[in-house]
Amino acid sequence: MPKQYISDVITNEEIAKWKQGNRILIHSQTGSGKSEFIKTKLYDYCKDNNKKILLLSNRTLLKKQNLADIKDKSDVIDTHNYQEFESKVLGGNSLLEMFKDFDYIIYDEAHYFYSDSLFNRNTNILIDPIINTPADKIFLFITATPDILLKYQPDYSFTYTLQFDYSYIKNIYFYNKGTKSSVVESIIRNIPLNEKILYFGSNTKDNWKLSQTFPDSHFICSKGNPYYKKSDQDVIYQIANECRYEKRILIATKVLDNGVNIIDKDVKHIFVDMVDIISLIQCIGRKRCVDDNDYINLYIRNYNKGNIYYILKNYEYKINMVDDFKKMSKDDFREKYLKKKSIDYILDPNFNINEAKYFAYKFLAEYMRSIVNIYENIGYKEYVCNALHIDADNISHLDAAFESKKLTEIIESNINKKMFGKDKEDFKNLLFGNVFTPKKVNYAKRGISAANGVLNEDNLPYEIFSIKDRKIPHVDEYYWIIARK
Repeated sequence: MPKQYISDVITNEEIAKWKQGNRILIHSQTGSGKSEFIKTKLYDYCKDNNKKILLLSNRTLLKKQNLADIKDKSDVIDTHNYQEFESKVLGGNSLLEMFKDFDYIIYDEAHYFYSDSLFNRNTNILIDPIINTPADKIFLFITATPDILLKYQPDYSFTYTLQFDYSYIKNIYFYNKGTKSSVVESIIRNIPLNEKILYFGSNTKDNWKLSQTFPDSHFICSKGNPYYKKSDQDVIYQIANECRYEKRILIATKVLDNGVNIIDKDVKHIFVDMVDIISLIQCIGRKRCVDDNDYINLYIRNYNKGNIYYILKNYEYKINMVDDFKKMSKDDFREKYLKKKSIDYILDPNFNINEAKYFAYKFLAEYMRSIVNIYENIGYKEYVCNALHIDADNISHLDAAFESKKLTEIIESNINKKMFGKDKEDFKNLLFGNVFTPKKVNYAKRGISAANGVLNEDNLPYEIFSIKDRKIPHVDEYYWIIARK
């Protein structure tokens, strides 16, 4: 099926139907020609009709790419970040006054108000036009993940939904994030050196540590992050201007999860460690495939039922806090919550409810609850596949497959070799460091019983023996030796 582009779906005749006060929702994935539509079709229409466009986006990097895409169009199109307008409103400016010179206002990556509300308390400032659209403006809301937006405001004058195409995902793998070993590090070490990697992680500290493990990597995060001083500013400039990065691995937080394009056929592997579907879909969409021979291998962290339940209870706590606020006196509320840091998540210092944040928590709690309720039947992996319209039978459970492959390689490289002292310790480090699936045997003890227990549970046809040597220079020393069964 031919790929759909916005300009093919929204013709000049469609644009002419839009009237002042209308809300327009465009649901399309990355690579569907958003910039091309804005800088050509909508630009030409507005120029011919003496109209102005305000394009708002959610990331400095995306703004830079928009400016590069829409260069020489500033006579009609003005490009800014949401955060710029939030700061101006906080400084006393009127939102409607800032909109007054524009006829078409584009909220790009419109899910931003909810997805970013979990760490940006100011997203609430610009959400009013989603409900109360100014009567003299035409608002366009563009997003690849409209679910939460539709939940908040289901009524749009025109809705355009383009077909999504994930055929560029060659392989999809799920992995478990263990505490004793890192399957991600092992996978990365086994990816061909001429293939680039894009890694998205929700924990900035873990991202930074991972970047330090691989010297051929970039690390980036947002300005407000404590790790921002470690962020690679040169690569941010390069992505904005060239849509690519120099080193083999790019390790990023949500700073790169929206709108930004990576156009590089060498990028063939994307890792995503983010639990919610909105972030997951946005991360996948960062790679722009240019032809049928351009593809990615996708690696998604699997979240078990315990992980999901813990996250759900955290969301429910914050929701209950706001519910308490609505029914308790302020004095009683302060007594119960004032000393808790989590109060800042949903209420501002003046005890006003942050509607964007509150709504986001309710939406995410509902999402997590639905996974918990159906977990016994399909689980997180299948839930994600359903959201991506991917056949769950085609996914691979990477931990077991990669563990078996790696352990076999380690065993085969040491078979029939006497391992004393340091050689034995090096072998243990390799063997136990590549165990990625839960085991009945307690392999933390790292003894020969634990080693053989791991091999038996993985059905690997080998056995390790501990034998006392009788020859110089290792008389009476015990060595390990591996034999095929």
